[in-house]
Amino acid sequence: MMMFFNSLHVKGRLYSPIYHIYFIGESNSGGYALNSDALASELDIDPNIKIWDNINNDGFENLDIGTNNLLGHTGLSNGTTHGWELQLQSKAESLDSPIYLTKCGQGGSVISQWDLNGSYYQSFITRATGSKSAITQSNLKTCVVISFGINDAIAGTNVNTWYSETLSWIESVKNETNADIIVIADLMENTSEKIAINAQIDNLVSALPYLEKSLTAGATLRDSNHWDYNGMKLICNRIWDIIK
Repeated sequence: MMMFFNSLHVKGRLYSPIYHIYFIGESNSGGYALNSDALASELDIDPNIKIWDNINNDGFENLDIGTNNLLGHTGLSNGTTHGWELQLQSKAESLDSPIYLTKCGQGGSVISQWDLNGSYYQSFITRATGSKSAITQSNLKTCVVISFGINDAIAGTNVNTWYSETLSWIESVKNETNADIIVIADLMENTSEKIAINAQIDNLVSALPYLEKSLTAGATLRDSNHWDYNGMKLICNRIWDIIK
């Protein structure tokens, strides 16, 4: 089911919704694309994206790729890489207000590590609670973008177990964020295990009416498990088409 967000008319002017977007999951939700591949202008401080401060959990700040785009992300640190947030900047330029971004991913994670009482999920709760309360504008549209399943494919997690645990996790994420729509990126199909996870992603989309799949076919890779600069941009464009 495709979900469309209507714009708001005020005194004859067309206003875009206020977007609050979450990135959550494993390392690709943080981003392993090289900053050195980006244009210098793409690395400038950008007031069009307000990113949540994951360390102090006390407010949003202007996105500064290389400085604050990978705070509190296991396995990745600020300085050399980025994710979908780089291309998201170009989408925010045409809107009437900034996009609010809360990044909650953890590198190398498998679904069993996202138990509701575990540290990863509790960190997500802290970030979600703080960022939700900091946004006071009306006409808010909340979107969650997920990259998940690669590490479970590598670890050989039973696909039926992955499906059931991921379904429950997505339901919990939706309840916590009050998401209007959730988008999950499918996996690069370079192993039979990833192909099997992709089949379960299709099953999740069929089971959850608010869940949409973003295709990653054709997205270029930095290595066998991570998208590169151009790959991240392509996937972000597809995700934005779904959100819009």
